[in-house]
Amino acid sequence: MKIRLLATTLVMLALLLALSVGGASAQTSQFSLIVGPSQAYLKILPGNKATHTITLENSGNQTLEVTPKILDFITDGKTGIPVLLGKTEFAYLDMTDSLFRPISLAPKTKAQLTLSFSVPPGAKNKEYPLSILFTTEKLHSSLADNRDNPSPVSGSVVSNLVVLVSDDSVASKKIALKDLAAPKFIDSFGQIEFAPVVQNEGYAATIASGSASINDFRGKKLAEFPLYPDSILGFSSRELRSYTAADLTPRLFNYNPPFLIGPYKVVVEIDNSTETQQEITTEYTTVIALPFSLLGAAGLGIATYFVYTKILKKITL
Repeated sequence: MKIRLLATTLVMLALLLALSVGGASAQTSQFSLIVGPSQAYLKILPGNKATHTITLENSGNQTLEVTPKILDFITDGKTGIPVLLGKTEFAYLDMTDSLFRPISLAPKTKAQLTLSFSVPPGAKNKEYPLSILFTTEKLHSSLADNRDNPSPVSGSVVSNLVVLVSDDSVASKKIALKDLAAPKFIDSFGQIEFAPVVQNEGYAATIASGSASINDFRGKKLAEFPLYPDSILGFSSRELRSYTAADLTPRLFNYNPPFLIGPYKVVVEIDNSTETQQEITTEYTTVIALPFSLLGAAGLGIATYFVYTKILKKITL
């Protein structure tokens, strides 16, 4: 039991680190609203209750009126960027009038919005990506201000919350390669680039792990790329990225030597291991490098020679 609890904690921490990017904010020259956390991950067991608190801070010099709204979101299928939907179908949020009541924030003050969840026993294991949209409007502080600025300044900021309803200690990891996205042929003076897209076939978010490599026709490994630990929401797809030990910034997969010739094997290995079973999913494709630019230049040279000799013969006649 302790091992399962520890594994669950580690997975949740990894997901939170992968999802979280700091406090979200909406800023103009006249006001600034900071919302935190900008992203969070919450697991609730069926038959239990939970809460999630969002902090709002007005760091500007104008009084703000902030109106919250709960929406579902999906990811764009490539970068993981949330795409807001027009409503929510999440049934386990305690809807109260105070949840949607506008919040007045004086300059340099903070407020909190607490979401309460009640999940009934026997609820289906499922992940619910939610966006709490805060629409912000600057309130006029005086009649003169109202006269000088008849149109209120407004903006919006989002705090994303992924709620996992599950009675599993650790959800199974099921990442499948959807498209390796590598070219079949490239020029010898070009580079091998690929952008693998994976599909999370499980119901819960998971972290991408594994590696990609490029081998020559003899099987010699020429380049290896560790997979960046991006978070992939349940039943969604995402384009994989890499990183280097010297630079943890996400980067694309590319191999750019001075010259390439012949077949090269692009291999992607995805780690789907659990605490009880090791499983590596491997996919590969072959990329063939040929000197198309040299062949094109040679062909152009030959064609130019024949045209030149033909014109020369006509002139001499």
